[in-house]
Amino acid sequence: MVLALVFIDLVLSAQFESFRDPVIVLSVVPVAIVDAGLGLIAVGGSLNAYSFIGLVTLVGLVAKNGILITEFANQLRDEGRTIEEAVAEAAATRLRPLPRRPRRGDGGGNGARPRSGCASMPRVRVVMPVSCRVPKDG
Repeated sequence: MVLALVFIDLVLSAQFESFRDPVIVLSVVPVAIVDAGLGLIAVGGSLNAYSFIGLVTLVGLVAKNGILITEFANQLRDEGRTIEEAVAEAAATRLRPLPRRPRRGDGGGNGARPRSGCASMPRVRVVMPVSCRVPKDG
């Protein structure tokens, strides 16, 4: 597990050309996993093959969003904006489409009905912008 995290950190460090940005992205993943577990407990769910597939999907979605927000905030900072302005605009721009993503909890529905279990998004909206406020290295 630790080796996998180190490998992911090194790959993201190469992508971002920074050691700070991957830490920002990876700091949100444990929050998402804990909140998904709390969501399972709240609805009386169990850890089975389907919930593990959901966790993998959730981690992928959160990591992808973290990468996009961090990259967008870095672009705004390169344009000369302050850390606060860049983080606020990146979060507002990149987090707005998240609730509109389809949620298919029944295997074939159109996703119009919200499902419980993905309780992590409200906390991710807080953790990601706060994590991005770390001063830029290099």
